[in-house]
Amino acid sequence: MDTDKLTDTQTKKFPSYFPPHVPPENAKEENIRVYRACKTRKLDKISFTPSFEENGHKCPNEDTGNPSVYSLSTYESPKDVKRFVAMNSEYNKPFKIAVGNTLPKYGVVLRAKDKELGRKSKSSHVDWWLYDGVEPYNAFSMIENFTQHLNEWEQAKGGLA
Repeated sequence: MDTDKLTDTQTKKFPSYFPPHVPPENAKEENIRVYRACKTRKLDKISFTPSFEENGHKCPNEDTGNPSVYSLSTYESPKDVKRFVAMNSEYNKPFKIAVGNTLPKYGVVLRAKDKELGRKSKSSHVDWWLYDGVEPYNAFSMIENFTQHLNEWEQAKGGLA
């Protein structure tokens, strides 16, 4: 896993394409253990590219007002990331899931449950707005046997997860 220090060449600057309201004011630097579905089945830039960039810097349905559009989606719960890949046709079996941390040197985060939605979210989704030029996949490791990992996670949570 990576450390929480910036290298000499890194700066905490967001991509120039971010609109003024991105990231939201209540997003913060926080070290959270999260899961990320990897499209390429590798720890690489492609698997850790926000969908806005993947879509050629275009917002789905012209939803430029939604800050989440510009973030990298991660999940605190392995059950939620499993649900995500099962419902998303872009991810082919066998799914590859990575686990790591949202190190502050890579950007700011906001949990779904902390968003001002007028209701509390039960989702473990975490939006992660990455600083320009960072390599967050360096703070992750691939889970080789996700089924086993999920079973162990559920046992550790006492079956209540």
